Formats: sequence, structure tokens, C-alpha cells
Amino acid sequence: MESERDSDENDTRVSSTTASGVLDTLNNDRDVLVSFVTTPPWLYPALGVILALFVASPAIGSGVGPSFAVVAVLALLFASRVTSRVRRVRLGWRGMFVVAGLVAVVLVMLSTSLGLLALKLNWWTIAPVAATFAATLAFGRLFDRFQVQDIRRGR
Repeated sequence: MESERDSDENDTRVSSTTASGVLDTLNNDRDVLVSFVTTPPWLYPALGVILALFVASPAIGSGVGPSFAVVAVLALLFASRVTSRVRRVRLGWRGMFVVAGLVAVVLVMLSTSLGLLALKLNWWTIAPVAATFAATLAFGRLFDRFQVQDIRRGR
């Protein structure tokens, strides 16, 4: 008799309706969190302009060198973080691939720009500049989509 009573006291089962309610609350909390984590609409176009200027810098002779580009990108990311109500702690492996992919595209476009200048095709540098801007917008949207998926999965 005592063993049955002890097992009843240690039983921590939860009813299916209680569990369902807790899971619904958790899903609602994740939806609210996703609404807080959305990237400001100005971030990716501003990053695209800075990176496009970096790619165009050999052609236009501007002072948008690597140091300026890095500082400007970090300043924009910091400003974005300040305006957001939720701080992202980690990128995740897919986010890291997106960032690495964008860096690779920018470097390839910079090399293309330098090659076009070496061939005296100055006006053609518009193509890698435009491609850099477009890639920044595309990679940014992809990054946001992966972040939302990670939050919805509870990662």
C-alpha cells in the first residue's frame, strides 16, 4: 500500500489540456519575439550603399577604403542593435554562412572592379557596384529569414 501512495505523490504528469495550453503560450511568445527581432528597414539598404561604395572606391577614388567600410558597417550594426528591443546573442551556423557569403561576394566584386579598371573599362564598374548592392539586400533578407526560423524552432 505504501509503495502505491509514494508513486502517486511522485507522479508529475501533466494533463494534455495543460500541456497544450503551455505550448500555445510558448508559440505566442515566440511570435511576439519575432516581431521584436525584425531588422530596421533602413539597415540593409544602408549596408548596401556602404559596401557598394567600397567596391566603387577604386573607380571613383573616394576615401571609402577597408577601414572606413568596416567602421561604417559596425556603426550601422550597432545603431540597428540599439533600435531593436531584443539583442541577438548568436548568429547560428546558417547566419554565419550568409555573412561569409556576403563577404565573399563583396571581395569578388571588388576584384572585378579592379580588373575592369585595369582594362580601362571604368564605366563597367557600375555592374559590380550594382551587384554588390543587390547581393547585400538579398543576403540580408536571407539572414532575417534564418533568424526567424531559428526563433520559431526555439534555438
